[in-house]
Amino acid sequence: SVKPITTAAPNKQDIPHSPGGGIGRMSLESYCAKFNLDLNTALGILREKGVVVDKETPIKEIAGALGLDSPRAIGELLNP
Repeated sequence: SVKPITTAAPNKQDIPHSPGGGIGRMSLESYCAKFNLDLNTALGILREKGVVVDKETPIKEIAGALGLDSPRAIGELLNP
């Protein structure tokens, strides 16, 4: 029988529009601007949680440092 030529399964990082919509790649500054949050307040909240970051830190890294399942969970933390 003839088998179709298949490529390797795509790597998750290769999928351009995963469910998070790219939030994880945003810097904290961009995230705050997009969701109308005060950057200094966000930095303060994160510092209280024991995560010292700056405005350039990607949301994905912050979520990882906090042990969150998803970068989207940052919104719940920063919008109490």
